[in-house]
Amino acid sequence: MQADAAPWWADGEYDDDAAERANDTGTELFCNKDYCAAFTHYTDAIRLCPRKATYHCNRAATALKLQRFSIAAADARQAIRRDSQNIKAYLRAGQAQAGLQKPEEAAKWFRRALLLDKTSAAAQRGLDTAIRAHGRAHAAALQEQAGAGRGDRPGLSRRPVEAEQAAQMLHSSEGMLRAQPTSHAVHCSHAEALIACRRYSDALQHISLLQPGVDKLYLQAEGLWRQAHLAAANAALSDKSHLNQGVSLLSDLLAELQPEVCSGLYAELLVKKAAAQRQQGQLDVALQDLDCAMAWEPESAKCLQLRALVYREIGNYTQSFMDFTRLGKLMPDDAEVFEELQQAARRCLDSPEAGPKSHGHTASSTWYKTLGLHASASNADVRCAYRQLAGKWHPDKWINKSKSEQEQASKQFADISDAYAALNKA
Repeated sequence: MQADAAPWWADGEYDDDAAERANDTGTELFCNKDYCAAFTHYTDAIRLCPRKATYHCNRAATALKLQRFSIAAADARQAIRRDSQNIKAYLRAGQAQAGLQKPEEAAKWFRRALLLDKTSAAAQRGLDTAIRAHGRAHAAALQEQAGAGRGDRPGLSRRPVEAEQAAQMLHSSEGMLRAQPTSHAVHCSHAEALIACRRYSDALQHISLLQPGVDKLYLQAEGLWRQAHLAAANAALSDKSHLNQGVSLLSDLLAELQPEVCSGLYAELLVKKAAAQRQQGQLDVALQDLDCAMAWEPESAKCLQLRALVYREIGNYTQSFMDFTRLGKLMPDDAEVFEELQQAARRCLDSPEAGPKSHGHTASSTWYKTLGLHASASNADVRCAYRQLAGKWHPDKWINKSKSEQEQASKQFADISDAYAALNKA
């Protein structure tokens, strides 16, 4: 077992007379409010005669004036070790803990001071203040905990942060962290600064210490996807309690991607977004995203399965059966898919009148015109045209535009999605 490190004064000169002179000079400087110089002389006094409690207690008082609360707390404890009846040392220990934003610890020291002198007005004031501060801190902690669960913090920007600005963010967050070590908001800000500095591993390690809730899950997802751990990022966004945050994040990601160069990733994110929308009950919107994903990745089993389920939930049993049929061809040995296919077939037989409820228009020249095609176009032509138009008009590509432009894009995308659904022959 490693021995404790020796105190800083262990190699002192141990000169009692010189120590007393240094202490007297320090006291004079303290009275003249020259706290920096007083601190230096009290330090010399401790080094020259560390066994004397008064010197430690005096330096604690000076450290409090300089707001060096950790030093004040340590010096007060050293004074108490040497003189357990020194009430000033207990008061300074309490004041130091209050300065460190630790009201419970502060209250403990003030109570011990009152045990020594129950008439001490300073101890009673300190205790009352600490109790009130603890109440405020507890209320603030509950409020922060509730906020962490709701995910009230705004999302991070998708645009890169300049290196100098990121460094300033990190420096500022480190200072705030020292001043408010228990603040959830400060810890979130520090994690965001680490992400801005592209220190993703450090950010994720820090995020792991956050209170459970949407803030933690969202920041985990931010750190993971930026570090290219997309599957883990998806998992971090899978809980119903933060679907809105997840949909927003995925929309931002999709807006930055060019599907022509990363169709697999683009489709994967669309499927993830559609899954969240499905849980929110936004089935028509989810279906549009799944159609778009299928246009880019026609052999995506994950997309086919989810789209089949969405079709089933909106009552379009025929399309659900057709998607499960295609899925069965992709996954012929999967027993669950085979069971789903059988159930889909039974639903079609039991509900012969059930037709498409969301994409129930008959194919006509209007659909071809919407996609800019001739009526003789093949399925491959339809898919190619849809890809090009979806890449242009998908709402996620317009999130930074005006409201009227977003509405126009949504309408255009809905029209081409309907056209594609009507013309695409499974």
